[in-house]
Amino acid sequence: VFFSTLLQATATTAPNERDLERFLTSYVNETDQNRADAAQLQQQISCFSVDVLFNPLSRSTNDDGETVLHVAVRFRHFDLIGFILNRLSQEQRTDILLFSPTTPLHLAADLDRPEAAEVIFQSLTTSQRHMLIHQPDTDGDLASDHACNRKSKGVKKLIRNEEASLAKEIEG
Repeated sequence: VFFSTLLQATATTAPNERDLERFLTSYVNETDQNRADAAQLQQQISCFSVDVLFNPLSRSTNDDGETVLHVAVRFRHFDLIGFILNRLSQEQRTDILLFSPTTPLHLAADLDRPEAAEVIFQSLTTSQRHMLIHQPDTDGDLASDHACNRKSKGVKKLIRNEEASLAKEIEG
């Protein structure tokens, strides 16, 4: 909802940092939860240019090497994940999701964020989901390994269900 509303608010012009700041300010004043969410998000995305939100292929990362998608997973901004991925072509989605040594799906597994994994999976084709599930990190571990190691039951179950679904699609 947050970023969908931002997109609608800036639909007539190319958004800039002032637009984002103005939008965050109005969003912050709506509810206490919005205030906490927006303050946290504002702090986390301040190292990114507003262009990253509208051109996520810029490959900008924060000091920890995380893309804006990683930040969205970490701080439970699932609408931001959808907002970014839905603005990209299928090829661009693959590119941005596999850009980092540790994918946003690996981070979702580390933090047990099944909602984030679900938003990511929903935006991908069968072959892209297969590729992402089987994408190792720099240590050679898959997102499912991260889920098992961190006891992330929600993400582990979601990945297992995706693998079963993919197997059926490939067979059928």
